[in-house]
Amino acid sequence: MKGSKLSKTLLASGLAVSLLLVLPFVAATQAEQYPSKPIRWIVPYSPGGGFDVYSRAVARYLPKYLPGKKKVDVIIQTVTGAGGTVGVTKVYNSKPDGHTVGIMNTIGVCAATVLGEAGLKVAALKFDVRELTFLGVITENIYCLCVGKDSPYKSVKDLQNAKEVKFPTTGVGSSEWSHTVLVADEMGIKARHVAGYSGSTPSRLSVVAGDTDAIMATVGSAWAQIQAGDLTPIFYIKPAKEYFPEAPDRPTVQELGYPNLAKFCGFWRHVIAPPGLPEDRAKILEDALWNVIQDPEFRAWAEKTHKPIIFPAKAKEAKETVVELIDTLKQRANVFKAAIEH
Repeated sequence: MKGSKLSKTLLASGLAVSLLLVLPFVAATQAEQYPSKPIRWIVPYSPGGGFDVYSRAVARYLPKYLPGKKKVDVIIQTVTGAGGTVGVTKVYNSKPDGHTVGIMNTIGVCAATVLGEAGLKVAALKFDVRELTFLGVITENIYCLCVGKDSPYKSVKDLQNAKEVKFPTTGVGSSEWSHTVLVADEMGIKARHVAGYSGSTPSRLSVVAGDTDAIMATVGSAWAQIQAGDLTPIFYIKPAKEYFPEAPDRPTVQELGYPNLAKFCGFWRHVIAPPGLPEDRAKILEDALWNVIQDPEFRAWAEKTHKPIIFPAKAKEAKETVVELIDTLKQRANVFKAAIEH
């Protein structure tokens, strides 16, 4: 009996030791297997805009920095609607296995979050943006207010004196809508929001065509139209010449006497994944994204195409930016509420 008990004890001990030896191997094997299939990258706006262009550029280089002998593809999927919140919701609801990521219109989604917390319903926004897994920020960008080349509006005073200024929007909660609301309130512009545009490209083209009067757009996204003379900046939210040396000389909101707008009207291109993404996979994606941002070929593309990389960030700073932005926008919740109820 004693011998039998001793044998069982030795057997159990042997199994325990074997498991201790095997588990690290299994974990390492599982880590090596990721990614095991193509990664889906969700873009919440129509093709041709800044979100789409930056996403496709990163997607070209990302496989280079992912683990595994067989490199996987990063496939762009366009999911538009409700000012970009439909696409972000798609990411939020996806399986947290590291095979779905996306790019986020941070200012728009954060504004929609503030609206929701203020008791206002925003289409398609049924999640807390702070719960997402943040992988980094590709770039910030600089906003400007642009009009068409034949516009009667040549200055802020012209806009302030107008009976009504039509602004295109991709929906309540979008960055176009949010920035227009903030600028119109601060500057005393009588803005009319014209909805129904699927992305920043058709919005800008509506101004070029004269269907709408003005647009809040990023300098990078609007650069082709600005350079061609189809769109004319009236002012910049922040100084633009450092990143766009050929940009027309225009005042900043600080110089015009509206310093609050520089605080409220920021812009970031966050890369996100679903909540609950395992830390090891999140780290793999964060590092791969950061390596792409530093890649000389990617940087050369950014310079050539006038898509500057402005203050990129890693995961921790990316999340902190979102939390701080929501807290900042809460200071203007009443302004958003009034714009919706108007």
